[in-house]
Amino acid sequence: MYCPNCKAEYRQGFTECADCGVPLVYELPREEPFSPVQDRDADLTAVFSTYNPTDVMMVKSLLDAEEIVYNFQGELFKGSGVFIVPAMLFVAKVDSERVVEILRDHGIE
Repeated sequence: MYCPNCKAEYRQGFTECADCGVPLVYELPREEPFSPVQDRDADLTAVFSTYNPTDVMMVKSLLDAEEIVYNFQGELFKGSGVFIVPAMLFVAKVDSERVVEILRDHGIE
């Protein structure tokens, strides 16, 4: 018997977790393996934008070297004249301060 909340194991005869107060189950549900990319993608934030393709290449190189997961949106600079949309860099919120610091250290703001 197991507590589905705290995962404590109990002998037969117990029906409720002494700590959590929830009913015990015979088997714990299978948990999917941890995926840092999947979990990080759930909470992305924009930290940089540029109209310069050279900046995009430089930023990608820096973040690849640091093994930071990122997503550049609009890096192909579609549009013309005043309708060109900047490339936007998105990273996990947990990495955002570190990324801004890396970019600043390389003169990219």
